[in-house]
Formats: sequence, structure tokens, C-alpha cells
Amino acid sequence: MRCVTSTLAPILLAAMLTGCEKVALDRQMETLCKRDGGVKVHEFVRLTANEFDPQGRKRLYYAESQANRENLLGPNYRFIERVETVAGSTGNEWKGHLDRHTTQIVRRSDGMLLGESHVYSRVGGDGLSTVIHWQPSSSSCPHLDVDLVNSVFIKVE
Repeated sequence: MRCVTSTLAPILLAAMLTGCEKVALDRQMETLCKRDGGVKVHEFVRLTANEFDPQGRKRLYYAESQANRENLLGPNYRFIERVETVAGSTGNEWKGHLDRHTTQIVRRSDGMLLGESHVYSRVGGDGLSTVIHWQPSSSSCPHLDVDLVNSVFIKVE
């Protein structure tokens, strides 16, 4: 009986601790979302109707490669995207990590930041359940209903 107890105790302890990292990362993510998550417009830009598609969205200039996404808004504006890990480390979904996805629109002529959005995402932190399910869980916030590009650029009638 003693042998069974000494074998089961570490297994039960590991099972109980499974997901603790996930809970901690989700709490940190919620705190960060409340602090600076979402879309913030610093300056509205009024453009003529020919800068918008028939659905009323800002016309995008598609690039051949991911490296040219900065030119997505045309020659006058920079579209900047970056992802940084703010907790944990990528590649270790057992322990999990928390990333901050930032998108910015900058006017080229004066370097003015016109608008930005911040979204946080958590991947993993599930512990043993990652091994069992083969796929780590994930979560993100805030859930944006607002589009940064079409919040900054306004069609002049």
C-alpha cells in the first residue's frame, strides 16, 4: 500500500497543478487588456471618396510579400505590426506564454502616430493536459468589434 501511495502522490499532485500557469497568464492578460487593450485613435484623417472601396472601407494596397505590409495603406502612411512576448516563452506551450499584438498607423510626412490597437493572446499553460490533448488551449482579449484602419480614416462626402 505504501508503494502505491508513493507512486500516486506525485501523479495526483501534478494533475492538481495542471493549468496553474494558464490561470496566472489569463489573469495577467485580463489586467493588461484593461490597461491598454483595444483601439485608440489619436487623430482622424479625412480622405476623398476615391480612397475607399465600394463598401466604404479604406482602400488597401496589397503587397507581394509580408515584408511590404508596411505599405498596405499607400505611400503616405505606414502600417506597422509587431508581436512581443510579455510573459513565458514561446515554443513551450506546456508552461504557456502571453503575447502582445500591436498595430499602428503612422503618417510618413511627420511621423505622427494616428492610431493603434493592442490585443493580448495566451497560448498554452495547460501542463499535462497539453500532452493528453496534443493541442494547447488559447485565449485572447479584448475581442475587437472595431477596425483600426477604418476608425482612423474617414470618407469626406
